[in-house]
Amino acid sequence: MRIDGSRETRLTRDGRRDRLPSWAPNSRRLVFISQPAKGAEPFDDRDLRTVTLGGVERQLTTVPGGDVDQPVYSPDGRAIAFLRGPGLWLMNRDGTHKRRLRGGPGYVGYEGGLDWGR
Repeated sequence: MRIDGSRETRLTRDGRRDRLPSWAPNSRRLVFISQPAKGAEPFDDRDLRTVTLGGVERQLTTVPGGDVDQPVYSPDGRAIAFLRGPGLWLMNRDGTHKRRLRGGPGYVGYEGGLDWGR
């Protein structure tokens, strides 16, 4: 889309509920949360997915129960941080090597979204 709002381009076309997009540092890819359309089963599962500006979509991981939020690329674009359950998680940009960085029983979480320090 242009800055004036014209020339909108749809990137995903599978009928799912896609939200919380975050740009990769090179501005060629987005990471986002994708959820089945209302009424579809299992409705509570959420995926972390990426899509290129050309519309090529890739599923990175599925989180049963939908407890995933706030995906964001690292400044170098090699990793994606996200909230899952009571913790902060990190994975490679291709969805491999998922690991929890912080959290545990009684962990409160984050308010206002994730951002990388510079």
